[in-house]
Amino acid sequence: LAKQFQRMAVDKTLPTGWVDALPKCTPEDKAKATRLWSQDCLNALAPIMPELVGGSADLAPSNMTLMKCTGDFLKESYEGRNFRF
Repeated sequence: LAKQFQRMAVDKTLPTGWVDALPKCTPEDKAKATRLWSQDCLNALAPIMPELVGGSADLAPSNMTLMKCTGDFLKESYEGRNFRF
């Protein structure tokens, strides 16, 4: 936890390997909606970036903003990183 705090709050750097975690594509790949690429990126980065939180009210399933590695941030349950507002 101390190392995470040092990286995030003091050094203000992204974790090692974050670029490698992102989805890869080529011009030859089949077209894909930007919201799906966004979801792929969020879900690739979420496991290596514990500081990453997000949310989208009740539209999260349709605009693809849910992080699959975590649950919802709720009253009396603060471990989730998906906010519904």
